[in-house]
Amino acid sequence: IIFTPQSNITYAYMDPQLLRYIFNNLLSNGIKYSPLGGTVEFELTVEANWAIFKIRDSGIGIPKQEISQLFEPFQRASNVGNIPGTGLGLSIVNKSVEQHRGQILVDSQVGVGTLFTVRLPLSSHWD
Repeated sequence: IIFTPQSNITYAYMDPQLLRYIFNNLLSNGIKYSPLGGTVEFELTVEANWAIFKIRDSGIGIPKQEISQLFEPFQRASNVGNIPGTGLGLSIVNKSVEQHRGQILVDSQVGVGTLFTVRLPLSSHWD
């Protein structure tokens, strides 16, 4: 895992348990679906009042036609083969991002890898 912070955020009001789940799931998926010796990159930047987290892997990728269903419960990409999983992780990640009034975006190419971009608003208080 390569972590590249490009910001000096000193504080942000976010739910630590939800944040931990988001990153645990996205990072572990990146590792799980990447080949031995593959890479998982985790980048943090800030734009305006948004914290931008990017998790990029060199894994199997997700077929384009399946991305729209990716955050539905029990959905898994058709190319996962015998890699274990329930199809619940990304659904919970999506709900956790929504709880923060954030956004999650996916860009993927089969055989190349996947990029998840999580945008969470920065604020000085928890609503």
